[in-house]
Amino acid sequence: MAPLIALSTQVRAQDSFFVAFGYAGANSYNCKPSVSEVMKYDLAWYNGTTTLTLTGNPSECPDVTFEPLKNDFGIGGVTVPGNASLDRSKYDTNPYYFNFPSKTGKDIRVSFESSSDYYYDETQFWDLQATKSGDGYDLTGQWIGTRPSDNNYYHPTTACWNGGDFWPNNGEKSSGETWHWDLTGHISPDSASVTIDMTWITQPDGIEWHTIIHYNGTAWTKGARLVTSGDAPTSDAVVKSEDSGSGSSSGSGTSGAASTGSTSAPTATGSGTATSTGSASGGSSTNSASRDSVVYSQFAMFGSLVGYLAFLF
Repeated sequence: MAPLIALSTQVRAQDSFFVAFGYAGANSYNCKPSVSEVMKYDLAWYNGTTTLTLTGNPSECPDVTFEPLKNDFGIGGVTVPGNASLDRSKYDTNPYYFNFPSKTGKDIRVSFESSSDYYYDETQFWDLQATKSGDGYDLTGQWIGTRPSDNNYYHPTTACWNGGDFWPNNGEKSSGETWHWDLTGHISPDSASVTIDMTWITQPDGIEWHTIIHYNGTAWTKGARLVTSGDAPTSDAVVKSEDSGSGSSSGSGTSGAASTGSTSAPTATGSGTATSTGSASGGSSTNSASRDSVVYSQFAMFGSLVGYLAFLF
């Protein structure tokens, strides 16, 4: 029998205001400029590819790996020097932030983000840690979200695997089945390797089924770059003063330097779930490796609002 992963987490709504199966409720969003959206321009960006693999019990369902998707990955710190309003700590307790802008390929779509003040009810979706290692950081993380957000993926139905839109979830259901999401990876100024693994354990057989989303990319060199001097990943973006005439970012500072570094291998950790306390005004930074991805997400927000209004009327 094909595994029925889709039955527990599949959503076919147009926007994240709706209730997803397995979630406690909706996640209301605002139409104001959000800090998380503005700060995407100040991330260290990587260009690469993502694969999505379904695996678990080959004797029952053969492993499937879909055609790779070309997409981007961004990572950065808590603040951006030069603009006090660009501060994630008001709604995110993590030591850094990551983002996979929504991108659709021939077979799959992926969209992941560690936090966002675009939402009101729940703003932090991942609990993240980083440990200095070699030329950069080893990354780990656990999904802690309880409401729908911009974290989701799609794959088509195969002969054995159900397809559709999937939203991460945690916990144990009445059937006794459990699932959880984990992030691992390594980041350096030159490259990024990140894996998100959804583990689903069926009962009573105890079989572990996995959706493995793996990204490999190389640094985009025309924008902010990763800084490895602190305990957690940051970028070298800094917002120039308004009297400089440009108001844009440059790669000469240390974005989000929430720590001062160490000669040992410290681990930076996040904790708990933060709640948005309102949106701060954003700066006019221009350091983005993927303008199209950011513009796409802005159109997606507009599309979500239109979909919701259509639902009401």
